[in-house]
Amino acid sequence: MVFSLLELLLIPVFLYFLLKDFPSFRKPFLELFPVRYQGFVDSRLGRVDRVCSGFVRGQLVVSGILAGVSNIIPYVGQLFGATLSLLMILVDFPGWGRVIAVPIFFMVTNFLEGQFLTPKIVGDKVGLSIPQAILALLIGAKLAGIAGMILALPAAGSIKVLFPDFLKLYRQSAFYRCRAYPGHGTSARKSA
Repeated sequence: MVFSLLELLLIPVFLYFLLKDFPSFRKPFLELFPVRYQGFVDSRLGRVDRVCSGFVRGQLVVSGILAGVSNIIPYVGQLFGATLSLLMILVDFPGWGRVIAVPIFFMVTNFLEGQFLTPKIVGDKVGLSIPQAILALLIGAKLAGIAGMILALPAAGSIKVLFPDFLKLYRQSAFYRCRAYPGHGTSARKSA
């Protein structure tokens, strides 16, 4: 499991360095062919490069859409979006400025969303504090995976709304109000 995860994480790193260093491999590769065929091979390599770059960019666009959809699950969407954005920047690598700017951008927007937008819009509606929301997400993930994480906050909010009513009904029930069993002392009888 750990090695599979490590391999999965190494694929984008390997792909980044392969795409970044492709131009330096191109010339030595072309020199393997006779001079009369080098132009033909070079034009085909250019086409292959465009197709592969288009594929990677297309996959990253689709992944960006997935990041937006995954934002339904609190905290997961931001992490997913930041990771995909960093991968996209590393593929085109415009310089270290953007590589540093992306995590800062995600931290600032996540802070603003978490401190102002989400508590006001979602928090007021669901009625959960941040620790309650995180606990609900962990329980949801453990019970039902991603589906559990999606349903965790509405379910926890519903439980929080309904719990006082259930508690009131329980305290009014005969089970709660019944007298103590014989031999268990008189203090329980006096309080009932």
